[in-house]
Amino acid sequence: MPRIRMSDPVSRYELNSKLAAQDARLDSAVHQMLGIATRIDQTCGQIRDENKAMEKKFDAKFAAFDDKFSSMRTTIIVTAVATALSIIFGVGSFIGTLTSSMLATFQVVASGQQFAQTPLSEPRVVPSPQLAPSPQLAPPPPLAPSRQTPPQAVPPAAAPPTAPLAADR
Repeated sequence: MPRIRMSDPVSRYELNSKLAAQDARLDSAVHQMLGIATRIDQTCGQIRDENKAMEKKFDAKFAAFDDKFSSMRTTIIVTAVATALSIIFGVGSFIGTLTSSMLATFQVVASGQQFAQTPLSEPRVVPSPQLAPSPQLAPPPPLAPSRQTPPQAVPPAAAPPTAPLAADR
């Protein structure tokens, strides 16, 4: 590029043509930039439209998904309430049973009945008049003879031997 000296005179015509050329170059660059900006704006608009369509699809899918989980939530809540109620009723029935037996014991003691208590070292068997005597069972049939054990005679049914009680001595 030739060096321009300030001492060189520039004509008005030459200056106007240089400024016009520079202005034309700037206008073409601005138009190119405006074209690029327009394409970017159009692409952004398309992206926004696609995002809205995707949001609608996801909302529809998540609504169905949420419906499935809402029924599961209901099941969990009902199960928790049923479990709590069964625990409460179980504890209540246990307490009721204890209270009933304690009340019965108190009424027996209050009515004046006395219990025969024995020391732990001397157990005592009291026959119950309410029970009927047990029938005698027939002895089991003899085992088939085998080579290993000789046949044994079966004794007649007898009362089992009893040890004398401490109270009978």
